[in-house]
Amino acid sequence: MTAFVRLLILLVVATGAFASASAGSRSGKPGLVYYIAPDGRDADGDGSKERPFATVARVQRSIRQLKTNHELPKGEIVVLIRGGTYPMAPGLAFDEYDSGEPRAPITWRSYPGERPVFDGGWRVPSLKPVTDCGVLARLPAEARAKVRCCNVRAAGYAHVERPPAFDREYGSLRESITDLYADGVRLDPARYPDDGRALEALDGPGKWHLDPESGELYVWPLKGSRELVLSAFTGTFLDIRDLHDVRFGGLTFQYGRLDAIVMRGCKNVRFSKNVIRGFGRNALTAVRSDGVIVTNNEFAYCGVRGILVTDGFSADGTPVGNVVADNEVRCVGCRVPKESGEFEK
Repeated sequence: MTAFVRLLILLVVATGAFASASAGSRSGKPGLVYYIAPDGRDADGDGSKERPFATVARVQRSIRQLKTNHELPKGEIVVLIRGGTYPMAPGLAFDEYDSGEPRAPITWRSYPGERPVFDGGWRVPSLKPVTDCGVLARLPAEARAKVRCCNVRAAGYAHVERPPAFDREYGSLRESITDLYADGVRLDPARYPDDGRALEALDGPGKWHLDPESGELYVWPLKGSRELVLSAFTGTFLDIRDLHDVRFGGLTFQYGRLDAIVMRGCKNVRFSKNVIRGFGRNALTAVRSDGVIVTNNEFAYCGVRGILVTDGFSADGTPVGNVVADNEVRCVGCRVPKESGEFEK
């Protein structure tokens, strides 16, 4: 599934729920505004534009404290996240205590004209030519002068492992997986499915192999590529449980070894105009949820699924009102097995 797929509507039921979830957008001037910035400070910042916080968690603590003290002002709460890179360590977690109200939602979105990036990648240092005679003998003849290498374990990369197993009952990968990206494009690992002779399969530009024993990364670089990134963060980027009346917009999540966004038991949560790219498993999953709206997002380079929204009806058959529309989904499903048992290319 490498071609562009325009996802017009996967699931549209109970359109009245869409209007209900949108009611807060007409609530007027926000009652409270927080700012987050890469150079912000959690310890002595106050969340203002002049003294922003540094992390999502710090804003969450502040809002929860206002709720506990019954000091929360009326109206919508808006959290503006300045452009820049936010390393994922740890992941972001939201639950019912981070919820808004139907006419006073909490919105987490990018500062106008800027793009905040929540990043789980590890930048590969400079590569060098292969000089080991044993390695050169194993490489295809046409690759010997082209392949470059770097010992990423010695350089600090902590996730060197054998390829993960596929769980056919679950329909996904059992473990997290390492991917390599060149300027944001996922490269194909040089791997034979069964015999493990991966180095011998490194036979073209964009192919790579990470030796689990030595920690040596071998790459035939793409012409003109500038940055190589290994996915590093192991965990869910955005883990959402029992959340209601919250919106996320204009954010980028990239380079994770498992899932990007997982929602469970949520109500009236909107996810729009975000970019989710470079994940070992799923981009966005929502289960047991009502009024989830997923629109105008970009999903790319995810190993199993782009979007999965389940439980579209309650136990009595009543539509729950989830909407998935106008998303761009590309290059997903490369680790879903074909009937032959092999992985899709």
